[in-house]
Amino acid sequence: QWQLAVRHPYPAQRKTISHTLAANASLTFNPNIKGWHKDIQSSVSLATRPQFELRDQMSKLYDFPLGCLEQTSSRLYPWLVLPPATQQELTKEMVNVDRSELINKGVSRILSMQTYNGGLSLWGNNGNEAPWLSAYGAQVLLAAQQAGIYVPEQSLEKLLSRLTHYLRRGNFSGYGDMADYRFATRSYSAMVLASLSRANQSHMRQLMRKNRDSKSPLALVQLAVAFKLMGDKKRTLELLSAAKNQKFTQVYNGTYSSNIRDNAMVINLLLKHELDDVWAQKLAFSLWKDKQSRNWFSTQERLALVLADSQLAQKFGDKFNYQLAVGDSQFTGPDSNNAFYRIDGLAINKSTLTNTSSQLLFVDQVSQGYPLIAPESVSNGMHIRRDYYDMNGRPVDLKNLQSGQQYIVRIRAQSQRDNIKDVMVIDLLPAGLEIENSDFDSSVNLRDLKIDGRSISDHIDSYKIDYQGYLDDRYIASISVNKYNETQLFYQVQVVTPGVFKHPPVMAQAMYRDDIQAIGESSSDITVK
Repeated sequence: QWQLAVRHPYPAQRKTISHTLAANASLTFNPNIKGWHKDIQSSVSLATRPQFELRDQMSKLYDFPLGCLEQTSSRLYPWLVLPPATQQELTKEMVNVDRSELINKGVSRILSMQTYNGGLSLWGNNGNEAPWLSAYGAQVLLAAQQAGIYVPEQSLEKLLSRLTHYLRRGNFSGYGDMADYRFATRSYSAMVLASLSRANQSHMRQLMRKNRDSKSPLALVQLAVAFKLMGDKKRTLELLSAAKNQKFTQVYNGTYSSNIRDNAMVINLLLKHELDDVWAQKLAFSLWKDKQSRNWFSTQERLALVLADSQLAQKFGDKFNYQLAVGDSQFTGPDSNNAFYRIDGLAINKSTLTNTSSQLLFVDQVSQGYPLIAPESVSNGMHIRRDYYDMNGRPVDLKNLQSGQQYIVRIRAQSQRDNIKDVMVIDLLPAGLEIENSDFDSSVNLRDLKIDGRSISDHIDSYKIDYQGYLDDRYIASISVNKYNETQLFYQVQVVTPGVFKHPPVMAQAMYRDDIQAIGESSSDITVK
């Protein structure tokens, strides 16, 4: 008797609809969920202020199961700085997240990426130093220490010394717009050091003269925070004025910037450090509108939206009343700050919300479910494909797989226009297959095996692969792609269960660019004999 773990064959889809609801007005929810499996999860949240779906953003921080410095830090940081009451609510909902384990493993993981000079690397201590990420990692480690978590003093001191070097010299390397990158990194470093009263104000004043290098208001606000923490009110106000006049320009240079991430972080800093509540409210209205056109967010954007939402909740939010009708059930206020409801299955259809208070309400309705048919292929900025080969390097007919046999999976990805870093590849396995042997470096036969006249070793050695993960039901990788050559990935599977199985398409997503995405051609059902 065979026992198989069962999951939906295709990735979940998510739809968000945002509304403003006037006093005494009503709204009937009717999301477009045609073609979805009936196992649908929906939520309705409402408040008297713009809101950014804190609970949903927190859960989605775990969508990319990578262990890089940025994603490790972004998953860890909210559990260190959110108010205790908020953390308690999240702990009840996110039952698969062990807060204590996540914090301890997260701190250890960040420290494992410390390089010889004290800075931090994206993937490990043998990688290249990432200055902006080093400032981010330092901020997270300090928050952990302040929360009572043990952080080795020698390692932390070495990292803070490196931030002092960034602020003083600014001669570190990177890619893309280096003037903006250096200004952003040095401003971030100044803010982190100033939180300990360790920022050199002479170096900060020198940096302030380069404020035209910044392409975003965020770096200017971070430097303003640093001056406030060091007691210089005059320069704080000057930098805030400059930040208000600074238009955001998108650059790709290792700061992970986006209009949504930067504006949300600015809101967080303005409210946290009591710099400008009025500007923060104006930015919140603008940000609420901007996010409505997006169904996908990077981990940096999700973290920033969590922090902004938390600060807004602490500063603003009046009591309000409402009536929510879901089937035969009725839910009413009054509530303070916000109200949140989860609705299962098809009950979201025809549910009705009435604003019985005297003020405007901001309403977000989110539905997530699984499509019944395979998603269509997509090539937005890049393309991706997957092929199977036998152990002699010959293409395989997926309608005629043999139980007990091993096969090679080959994935090819290529950019259509730019060199793109931090692309995540996800290949979900059908139920009848398991990843067998992923270590090509120690498998002599696989290294000698040829595909398209070249050995797999030649293929692998030609490309930079940042990370590969071999999970129970999927293969994942983080790669860079360019428009000149395909980046190729290989892994080995074994067929273990006879039957007919759905095979999800291979997918790729630039983790910090919402406009770069690819879905491969959908395979027909695979047949295992």
